[in-house]
Amino acid sequence: MVLRKSNDFRVLTLGTGELTWRKIECSIPHWSVSRGEKCINGVVYYIAHCDATRFQKPYKLVCFDIRFEKFKFLDVDSEIWGSLLVNFEGKLGIIPGDAFFFSGETTKLVMWVLDDVHNEKWSKHIYQFPSLWKNLVGDNSLKVVGLTGTCEIVFSPSYIYQDAFYVIYYNVVKNTVRRAEIQLGVVPDSGLMVGTSVDHVENMEVLGSS
Repeated sequence: MVLRKSNDFRVLTLGTGELTWRKIECSIPHWSVSRGEKCINGVVYYIAHCDATRFQKPYKLVCFDIRFEKFKFLDVDSEIWGSLLVNFEGKLGIIPGDAFFFSGETTKLVMWVLDDVHNEKWSKHIYQFPSLWKNLVGDNSLKVVGLTGTCEIVFSPSYIYQDAFYVIYYNVVKNTVRRAEIQLGVVPDSGLMVGTSVDHVENMEVLGSS
């Protein structure tokens, strides 16, 4: 676990021993501005804002190696400061912040993939939605909430209207789209804001015994 507070960076190693926070060094003061963090193959990624100088851009992709407890910083454009980070087939994928909301008229999605973190090599992926997309989405406004392990991008409305709620799955490999209706029962107010997460895991094991 990594704790960032101002310019103070600390690490907590989970295990059977005593849990204590250890302070670690970081050469660039920064704070996270991305929509969450993503851990892939032992590296924690997040978009951060840094103290800009004449020779340094204000936004960077932070790569924290858990094993060696070392930071690596990659330059990124300011337009992706609020980007969604996803795990795309074992690589970091970034869906730019200007593509948060999608309608039935939206025709494509753009995602940047970090192919080589050491050599800072990126590839740009442009996905054209199939014709069925417009019929399934209609006049609604959706946001990207994540990417599943089967390469399906998940879209969700931000509000519930008329007791109806659904999510849209777009498979970037097969170029297919499907809609899943979710039964919520009685909703107190139309227009209720809702939050949607992907790959949520909850431990339902009963602790202890009576």
